[in-house]
Amino acid sequence: MCCATNKFYAKLRVVQYAIDYPQLNDDLIQRPRLQAQLEACWSCRLTMVVAAAGYGKTTALAQWMQQTLGGDWLWYGLHSPTEADQLQRLLSSLTKARFPQINPINSLADLFDCWATLAPRRIALVFDDCQHLQASAWRLLNELARFAPTNLHLILSSRQLPQLDWAGLAARGQYRQLTAAELRFSQAELQELLPTQSPSQRQAAWQATNGWPAGLRLWRALPSGYQGTVSDFLAQDVLGQLPEAVRRTAQFAALLPFFNQAVLTAMAAPDPASLWHYNLFVLPDHAEWWRFEPFWLEVLRQQPLAEITQLLAQAATWFEQQGHLAAALDVWCRLGQWAQVAEQLKHHGLQLLAQHQPVLQWLQQLPATERQTAELLHLDGLALREHDPGLAAQTLAQAAQRYRAEQRYAEAFQVVGEQCLIYFWQGDEQALIAVARESFSLKSFVWYRQRRDLLKFPLLLFQIKRGRYIKALATAQSLAQSELPFFWRWVAACVVGGLYTILTLPNEGIQWLEVWLQHPQVQAEPAMRMSLLDLLATCLMSRAAPDDRIAAQDLADQASRLSERYGVRLTRLQTRGTKLGLALLEADRPTTERLIQQLLLPSDEPLPSIMRNRLLALRAFAWASLGEIKLAQHDATLSERGLIRDDALYGADPRMWLMLAQAWFCCGEYQRALAALERAKPLIEAAQSPILRLRAGLVQLASRWQLQPSPQLIAEATTIWRDYLSDGDRHMNATPLHLTTLLVELGLRTGIAPQRIAQFLAERDRAALEEICWKLYAEQPQQQAALLQLLGLYGSAASLERLQEVIKQASTQQRKIAQHSLTSIRQRPAYALKIQLFGSLQLWRGTELVDPNEWSREKARQLLALLVLQRPRIISREALIEHFWPDLTPQAADGALRVTLNALLHVLEPERSGGANSAFVLSEAAGLRLNPQAQIDTDYAEFQTLLQTAAKQRQQGAMPAALQAYQAALALYQDDLLSDIAYAEWVLDWREQALSQFVAATSDYLELLLAYGPTAEAIPYAERLLSYDPYHEPTYLRLIDIYHMLGNASAAERIRKRLERISL
Repeated sequence: MCCATNKFYAKLRVVQYAIDYPQLNDDLIQRPRLQAQLEACWSCRLTMVVAAAGYGKTTALAQWMQQTLGGDWLWYGLHSPTEADQLQRLLSSLTKARFPQINPINSLADLFDCWATLAPRRIALVFDDCQHLQASAWRLLNELARFAPTNLHLILSSRQLPQLDWAGLAARGQYRQLTAAELRFSQAELQELLPTQSPSQRQAAWQATNGWPAGLRLWRALPSGYQGTVSDFLAQDVLGQLPEAVRRTAQFAALLPFFNQAVLTAMAAPDPASLWHYNLFVLPDHAEWWRFEPFWLEVLRQQPLAEITQLLAQAATWFEQQGHLAAALDVWCRLGQWAQVAEQLKHHGLQLLAQHQPVLQWLQQLPATERQTAELLHLDGLALREHDPGLAAQTLAQAAQRYRAEQRYAEAFQVVGEQCLIYFWQGDEQALIAVARESFSLKSFVWYRQRRDLLKFPLLLFQIKRGRYIKALATAQSLAQSELPFFWRWVAACVVGGLYTILTLPNEGIQWLEVWLQHPQVQAEPAMRMSLLDLLATCLMSRAAPDDRIAAQDLADQASRLSERYGVRLTRLQTRGTKLGLALLEADRPTTERLIQQLLLPSDEPLPSIMRNRLLALRAFAWASLGEIKLAQHDATLSERGLIRDDALYGADPRMWLMLAQAWFCCGEYQRALAALERAKPLIEAAQSPILRLRAGLVQLASRWQLQPSPQLIAEATTIWRDYLSDGDRHMNATPLHLTTLLVELGLRTGIAPQRIAQFLAERDRAALEEICWKLYAEQPQQQAALLQLLGLYGSAASLERLQEVIKQASTQQRKIAQHSLTSIRQRPAYALKIQLFGSLQLWRGTELVDPNEWSREKARQLLALLVLQRPRIISREALIEHFWPDLTPQAADGALRVTLNALLHVLEPERSGGANSAFVLSEAAGLRLNPQAQIDTDYAEFQTLLQTAAKQRQQGAMPAALQAYQAALALYQDDLLSDIAYAEWVLDWREQALSQFVAATSDYLELLLAYGPTAEAIPYAERLLSYDPYHEPTYLRLIDIYHMLGNASAAERIRKRLERISL
């Protein structure tokens, strides 16, 4: 009797302990990020929390169980080896203790039946420290994962990877895994954990622990004795519990900079695979290589190994044979084999440096006597560049002297070029010139066989200084293709790219620069790559196509990121200038203002004078474009003085003087504008650039007109504008608005192509164009008819009254034109467009739904759909023809496009007169696009916005707002995108993308509904998702769970059978 009683109470204690999670400390911080990931366990069958000791697995689970509202839980912490029969008895005891009203349990099938009868209640079965489970117990858990009722959710935590068939569950979306990456503390959580410590102390804690929770708690408790405490904890609680073979394998691996199973096998490690099986603080390093966490590595290295020298020698030999030189060098340094280290660095150092290996660290470990060879001094200088550029330049100078002493002049010349690159990075103009002069000295390189090529560099500088750009281009190209050391060839290649921009030959420049960017040495050297990227962006910016400007922006961003990363001030400023030019082209005032403020900062000094003065010219031009006259005057004055001095030293760039001339014009300094153009004139003639000549001619014309208008200037304007229009230059939008306004006025006075000329100003300031038209109407009687037509195209309601006066007083012909213009202005739509793309395409003009019979051409509907999907981008006419008429000849396709566009405009604006511009579709030289200023609402754009809002709210933990946004977005998706345009190839990608977004959004919405919303509301969304994707297995499983929760077993069985049918 006494024995039975003791057994009864022992069993009772086990059950009581099992169903109560561990007591939590009061000083724990809340981790909503981690809790949200654990909360997702209710939407899958199996959740694994796998990490090494001290990652807070038990604490995280206990915190989650304390807060979860998704269902009931059963918890048990394992402390000793557990077999299947013990585990099954434990499951029965846990279930009976938590749910005493259930039927008797005599088998696993009875246990499943009991859990099923508890539906719709969801049960989370939580087992902690599952590394104690034996093989038979893992097999039992496999049975649970496969056959248990759908309301059971299994959550396991372990130090080791699970022995479960989780791949099948993962394929069905029923498996989640949390690892050390999710369990380690974030920087924000670290600040909450250590609120009283300074930022530097918190940073030290982070570096010591890498976010390891146990280490951070020990740091908080014993900051002064942290290292010893952590070592004791890991040595006793982890290392001391490992089998001998595993412990020795870990010690073998700790000798290496990184490791994998192959190298451990080569070292004859007892159990190479055990490090990953036991999850011993292993982190991915690179490719297929791994390393230990630093705190664990320190503990392992404290354990002595008698055969350490032999093991390291075996590892170094294996690394060298396999081509892993970096690892071999690390090991040789540990062995103190300096001769071997020096020999490998001599032969492979440059290659390793290009791979961003720690070459400097190996060199600094070498004895001083081993580092004095020319090759290692050269390598040392290159490795020092990012750490100490000044010392790097000195070291390279020593290397050059060594090479000269050994009469190795080619290598010495290469080293001097690398010195020049360092001074270029630093912007040290004087040092750069001094080293360059030395490199061109025949005394130093009298035996160098390419000395004739060297003498071409002074010739190149002379040609640029004299403005002989065509000859300079040929000289630079020959230098870039010579056999000179690569640095000097790269310098010549950059000069070629710069000359192409001066000569306004962007296509040739793009082709040249793209070839050079593919060179392996350019790709390995960031300073070289970023300069070429910036030049390529400048060439693309010179072309008119919108896609070219987008590509230019991307290249400028790449160059900017590289310059910021490597601290190359000159290239950073160059890329800022390029991005400022792009912002001016796009008439993006906010971006222009921001970039102007960043262009020249005190921290950018000192700068070479030539760069400072050219950037000042650009900034003066930008200030003038924004109408900031005083600021423009200040920068233009400084730049002009500097450019005059620089031109005498280095030669002039006509583009700088052209920008200065425009800045002076906007400041009202017309004489100074003409003086700047006079300085640019011989350079422009030397460049033989028609575009530069025309731009200079327009500025000169405007300046002379402001000083003294005359009929002779109108005759000159006629010639210049005719040439400008025939050239096709589209960069008038980069010209300051004040200058553009006067140029358009002069162009309209000539009477040639008034609509084309007016368009330059209409895109930027219609009110100014309208005012010019009325001004010239009063001054130019012979132009009145054309001006009235322009008012019809670009006029506003402000012109209605004056047009009515013209109708009363003008001649019959002008009266007809004025009446037509008046009608055009009145017919401009006062309504917005609303377009439905999900389902069949529907169009509303204001509140009026457009009758399908109004569409005279099916291609017109498709054109509208494509313009809406691509908004606000311009679609080139070539791309439209490729979409809609790929089989027609170019002439026939162009005619079809015009007819289709007219049909579309007739539907959008039925009362628009034939010659009037559309308020909704802009027809530009680059192609077609929807007017970004017009009010056009689409369900597709709203769908995208709502999905972004939902994702953002969910990330921030605002689940009700996320649910609301998801619901609104899914309501918009009435049917497939443009379902009535079923067979058009161009729409397929858009439709597939929208459907993928809908499926993902519905799945996310269902997950949130099951966790936070009314469960019953999820059924129609799940059924709808299955109608679009009948093979989406996770949705079937969620639907089964929902019906069980609602107590509808027959519906759950029906869904289960459907799932079985699609699985066959």
